Amino acid sequence: MKQKTKPKLTTKGHQRTQAMINAAIDCFLTYGYEKTSLDMIIQKSGGSRSTLYHHFKNKEGLFSAVIENLIDDIFLEVQNKMLEHKTAYQLLEHFGFSFINKLLEPKTMGLYRLVIAESVHFPMLGQAFNQLAPENSYKYLAQELEKLEEIKLDFEQLRHVAGFFIEMLKTNFFMKALITPDYSPTNEEIRQQCKLCALIIGDYLLLDKKEK
Repeated sequence: MKQKTKPKLTTKGHQRTQAMINAAIDCFLTYGYEKTSLDMIIQKSGGSRSTLYHHFKNKEGLFSAVIENLIDDIFLEVQNKMLEHKTAYQLLEHFGFSFINKLLEPKTMGLYRLVIAESVHFPMLGQAFNQLAPENSYKYLAQELEKLEEIKLDFEQLRHVAGFFIEMLKTNFFMKALITPDYSPTNEEIRQQCKLCALIIGDYLLLDKKEK
């Protein structure tokens, strides 16, 4: 979910910045944040120092762009697979399945491991990741839930509930995948987790307000 304040890029401009981001992802995952230099990223991307400074300012800015790119990638995947849902249960279950599959991809998990490993020495990495990744996930799901006529909660309430759903959804898979790189749950395991979480949160969303 990109920030609205960013200027619109030309096609070539987008290609240049995306090449920088892709090169940065590869370098960060291979060498870590501290050992990755801007020169390494420039050389790998085939771009220029002026392009890097103009769009990203510094290495920290480039890392933030990497996180935003990751989030955009996750939600693009989710949006492409989203159908028109008539119930909260359907939306939650479908969102959950697409989200978890994208979350558990090697590149995504690699960035999570990188943030955890480097945040001790570079606290701003953890801060940037926390501000961009979980919060935008909650907001996106809340926006989708808000479109359903059967749900009467306001956006802030939905954002709070969306956070519970996403964190509950990750419970059985995320930590295992984080510390065991070759761990891969089956689609059936993911579906069962999504169904259970959708049932719990869906029931809450549809409770009469007086019962809450």
